[in-house]
Amino acid sequence: MRLNGKVRAYIGFAVKSGKIKYGIDNIAAAKKIPDLIMLYSGAAQRTVNNTNLYAQKVSCPIILLDEPPLEGRDCKVLGVYEPELAKAILTNI
Repeated sequence: MRLNGKVRAYIGFAVKSGKIKYGIDNIAAAKKIPDLIMLYSGAAQRTVNNTNLYAQKVSCPIILLDEPPLEGRDCKVLGVYEPELAKAILTNI
């Protein structure tokens, strides 16, 4: 799935407000469950497997992307920790 401008703007809002965690290890170690996980399909198989297992374990929606979620950053997995932004991303994707 490709990201449109609106979804990129929502991701930018989440980054600026500090409602994002980068990487499955940081997401899994967080005390709070993410409202949405975004996974880049080009990630390593181990990352994909760990992300899918974690998302199933905590019943979190996961979006598989055809491109990295953040430009200029080597990030394969994002966790969104703001319910309204997660809902807006899911609605506009």
